[in-house]
Order: sequence, then C-alpha cells, then structure tokens
Amino acid sequence: MSSSDRLLTRLRDNTRGSSLGYAQIPLIGSLAIVAVIVGLSSTAAALREVLLLWAVLVVVSAITVLVPWGVIDHRLLLVVAVADVVVVAFLRAGLLVALPSLSVLVLIPVLWLSYSFGLAGLLLAVAGDYLVALLPFLRNNGWPATPAEWGGATLFPALVGVVAIAVHVVAGRQRRQRADLVTADESLRVSVAETRDGTVALRASIAEGLDAASAALTVVDTVDAGITFYDSDGLILLTNDTAKRLAVIAGSRSPLRITPSPIVFEQDRITPVPLEGQIAALAARGELVTRRLYWVGRGEAQRAVMATSQYARRASGELIGTVVATHDVTPLAEAIQARDEFLTTITHELRTPLTSMMGYLELIEDSVDLRAAGIATEFAVVQRNGERLLALITDLIVTAEGRAPLERRPADIGELAEKSLDSVRADAEKAGIRVLAGRLDPVLAEVDADRIKDVLDKLLSNAVKFNRAGGELGLVVERDGDEVVVLVSDTGLGIADADLPRIFERFFRSAATRDGAIAGAGLGLSTAKIIVDAHRGTISASSLLGSGTTIELRLPLLAAAAEL
Repeated sequence: MSSSDRLLTRLRDNTRGSSLGYAQIPLIGSLAIVAVIVGLSSTAAALREVLLLWAVLVVVSAITVLVPWGVIDHRLLLVVAVADVVVVAFLRAGLLVALPSLSVLVLIPVLWLSYSFGLAGLLLAVAGDYLVALLPFLRNNGWPATPAEWGGATLFPALVGVVAIAVHVVAGRQRRQRADLVTADESLRVSVAETRDGTVALRASIAEGLDAASAALTVVDTVDAGITFYDSDGLILLTNDTAKRLAVIAGSRSPLRITPSPIVFEQDRITPVPLEGQIAALAARGELVTRRLYWVGRGEAQRAVMATSQYARRASGELIGTVVATHDVTPLAEAIQARDEFLTTITHELRTPLTSMMGYLELIEDSVDLRAAGIATEFAVVQRNGERLLALITDLIVTAEGRAPLERRPADIGELAEKSLDSVRADAEKAGIRVLAGRLDPVLAEVDADRIKDVLDKLLSNAVKFNRAGGELGLVVERDGDEVVVLVSDTGLGIADADLPRIFERFFRSAATRDGAIAGAGLGLSTAKIIVDAHRGTISASSLLGSGTTIELRLPLLAAAAEL
C-alpha cells in the first residue's frame, strides 16, 4: 500500500470512528439537560423514561469509544447512528407537548449518516428523520387530520431531508477531492525531498570547480524541480531543464540573464506581478523568498510555480550568488481552486431551494391560523432553523467568493449598533451577561448598512456566545478623525496568542472553542473581515486568554476617501 493510500485510510478511520464518539457528547449533554427540565416540571414516570433513554445513549456512546474501529468493519457504525435516531424518536414522542423542539436533536445522527455512509446511510437518515416526526402519531393511534397538521408534522423532516441529500452530495465530492489533494500533496513532498538532496549536491559542486559543476548539472537535471543559480550580477551560471521549461512558459527572453516577464501573475492568475517583484529580480538584488506562489504563462499553458531562494556561499562564507528552486505545483493549486469553486457552486445551489422554502413558510404563516391548528410552536422551530441555515449558507457564499458587493448609502453607525445590541440583549440576559452600552455616538458614514449591521450582529453574537455567566459585554461607537470606530468587548474565554492571528481565517475554530462544544462553523469573523475589507476598513482583535476579547472595527466616513 502506498503512503497516500495509508494516509487516506487513516483519514477515513479518524472520521468514521473517533468523530462519531465526539458527536455523541452534545447528544448526551442535551439529554442530560432535558432530564433536568423534565425532573423539575413533569411527572416521575416521564423522568424515568428520559433517564432510561439517556442510559441507553451513554451505553451506545461507551461502545463507540471502546470498540477498535480500525480493525472492525466500519459499516457497523451504522448501528450507533441508527440507535441515536431511535433514542431521539422515543424521546420526542414522550415529550412532544412539553418540549416540541427536541426534533432538532435528530440533525446529529442524520447528518452523520448522510455524510459518511453513502446511499444506504442517506436512506437511513431520511427514514430516521421521518420516524422522529411521525412516531408520536403512531404511539397515539391518531394521524394528522388536516393539511395544516400534515404540513406541521412533515415540513421540518422534509427540510432536514433536503439538507441530508445536499450533505451526501457534498461528502461524495469532497472525498474525491480529498483523494486528489492527498495525491498532489504526496507528489509535492517527494519533489521537495528530492530538491533538498539536489540543492546539497549543487552547493558542494560549485565549491569544487568546473568539473564538479558539470557533475552537479547532471544531478539537478534529474530533479523534478527547477534549479537556477544566479551570480551577484544577475547572470545565470547554472540551470536545469525544468527551470528552462518554466522560464519559456514565463516568457523569458534570455537563457543567460535575468529577464523579468510581463506574463507572471499573482495567485488570482490575473493580476500581473510587477517586474521588480518577480523572483528573478529579487534574486538579482539578493532578496530571499520562501514558498512564494506565482502563476506564469497564459491560457492552457499557464502553470503554478512555488519559488524558494537561498544564498550560496563558499566555505569561507563569501557570498557568490543566489540559488532559486521552483516547483510546478499546478495540480495542487488547481485542486484547491476546484474545491473553492465547488464550495461556491454548492452553496448557491443550496440557497435557491432554501430561499423558496422560507418564502412558502411565510406564505403558510400568513394564510393559516397556526395556533388554531396547534402547530405554532413547531412552525416557529422550523422557521427559526431555516433562517439559521440560510444565514450559514449566505456566509459560505461570501467567504467562498472572497468578496462582498456593496450598496453604499449614508447611515448612522451608532443607530445600527444600537439595533444590533437590541437583537442580542435577550440572549445576553438569558445567559446572565450584563450589557454595558458605552458611547453610541451618531456618526454618519457612507456604508452598506445591511452589510455593516450583519458585521455588528456577528461581533455581538460572539461576545455573548464566548462569554461566561456573570460576564460583561461592552459596545462603543465614536468618531476618530475621518473614521468611525466601533469597539466590541467581552469578559469571556479569551483567545490564545497562537490562535489570535488566525481568527479571521475561513472555518478556523480554536481548540478552546471545540473543547467547549460551542456551536459555530468558523465563518462569522471571516465573513466580517471580507465585508470590512470591501469598505476599505480594518478589523482587528486583542485578547487575553481567560480574561476576554476586544474587537476593533474602523470604517472610513466617506466612500471616496476609502478608494484613495
């Protein structure tokens, strides 16, 4: 078995085995909370039934952790996920009136089945989804009597079923892309290892004279990487066939001298790299680069090149030139680009039916007396979760495209901040967090009001989510010269120094967040940064682990000034 095959096997084992064990934790915790609620507000019989289901879930989870899935057919994991569905179904059937929102718990096993077990898992996920929805009717020997009741009973499982199908499609494509990325990564590792060997041989050969240089040329020609040695005057003293081929693609006009090319581009494959910023010019000036990515050439011949340079010295320490190693990483770069394009496509495809469903929900709400039909609570749960999914998909689209189109209008940032604060005030009070609204100055700025309010909503939501009971949330809006400054602070978990530079990366979640089982997809801050960058503003964070975090947002008051 090749190293890439072994890596894929380990990835599958980790995903299918240990991840399900972690997935059981929020389910166990949720049932424990339900047991407390039932113990305080319901009968002893109901409490016994909840505790029995909780015990079954604990036993199943213990088996999940203890069984060595690496040596057992992973398809047996289906039993664990199906057991979770059955537990949720009986729990909801017993507590439908007291806790109608328990249907949300079925998302954990349903998403796992649809993600990890192919078509069979998808079918089981959809069947389990409807089992949870319809079991209360089976136990009471009575089916819904009206179309509205049928809609209330089946709308949420239908929505979850659509999500499960989308997850199943995404998972299949991700598995194929993962295999392609692992293969490309393995090739790149081999190339880098061979390049190191070739570079060592090259340095020794230069010191030994012309005969040794001839031997070194033979060595570097066998390396699957471009090797070029420039002297201090910019003349090429040594190069290999791979470097020559890449130079031709880049439009080099001379095989013997540094010649920057007009067809060298940045990572977006469109923006030209200034001649003085190209690797050849940098090498001539004696400036080093490490793993710098360029695209060279045009059209079908365009290649992705990763360049690294290092000084070449004699044994005495005297500088004699610069060695540049270039690797053709086109397959890896295109695989990453395909992944991002796929993510953009699938999120657009998900948003269309979800937007349609939300529209029909509004139509049902306007045309049906939900309270009279007895489904007002269930309908609110479906509507709330649909809105959450739509917001998540919108964030995915923004982060995948890396841009946020704006419609600038004069807006009062203080007023926007106050509205955002009002939207989280109830959640803050429920969590025992004190809201400290400082100066909310009425500062007018030319911004996209909806986008900026979305940013403020995300920052304030994080300040509540990552805070602690009894903590504080602060908000300040003030003018600073030609900018408006917004400060959002909390006294919560804080962020480790090692994690702080990465908090605006897409999908990044710190270890403390994951260990604390705090919900989130790692998209909020990355989306916020894209929106702020589109306004030509800045967003930054300062934090002390265990003491809290402060986010500073700066926006130019005038759009014309932002474009300068």
